[in-house]
Amino acid sequence: DFLDVLQDVALWLVPALMEGLNKLGPDISTGNWGKSISEYAELFPSTRVAADHTFKSVLEATHLMIQSHPSRRFFLTGHSLGGGIAKMVALQIPIASRPLAIAFASPGVQDAARVLFGHENHDGPIQTRLEDLQQSLLDVVPRHDLISLIDQDPGNTLIAPCEGHPWQCHSIFRILWGIFSACGSMTFKNLTLPCEAFRAAIPDAC
Repeated sequence: DFLDVLQDVALWLVPALMEGLNKLGPDISTGNWGKSISEYAELFPSTRVAADHTFKSVLEATHLMIQSHPSRRFFLTGHSLGGGIAKMVALQIPIASRPLAIAFASPGVQDAARVLFGHENHDGPIQTRLEDLQQSLLDVVPRHDLISLIDQDPGNTLIAPCEGHPWQCHSIFRILWGIFSACGSMTFKNLTLPCEAFRAAIPDAC
């Protein structure tokens, strides 16, 4: 709902401000400066976030699915802020049962995680959990996308082809069209997508 969206935006407000300041002066998003600013961001009312309104319901549903089907392999995925939430959920699941998180055109979680979990020590220190996330995170970053520049990620990055303006390249339809156009479906039976299915979102697809 609208409150969830506001909480998500607030969660990445501090990382976005830090990235903006980095363009004007020295890099303050790394090292002790970055850790301190992120962890004490809750002192500012506009950046206070609550886990209940960011990802708790998704985390609970993920735990339930893993417990109900322990032999299955699960994936967490999302686009834009949804991709950021998918990564946050993966960060809270023990590495032995953690699903692979695949995020499309989403902000990073390195500083945002410290904003949300900076003073929590359960399941290991936040820095350890961030380092462990490298093994179970894939970021799909379209060229020219601006949202992907917010914050940093510890995982693997796949640069997706995109020809267009930043707001066009942020579109999940254009991202998927670029991947399918360059790589095909990458399955044993190469699937095809009719360009008409993307025409509304990508006028130049056909």
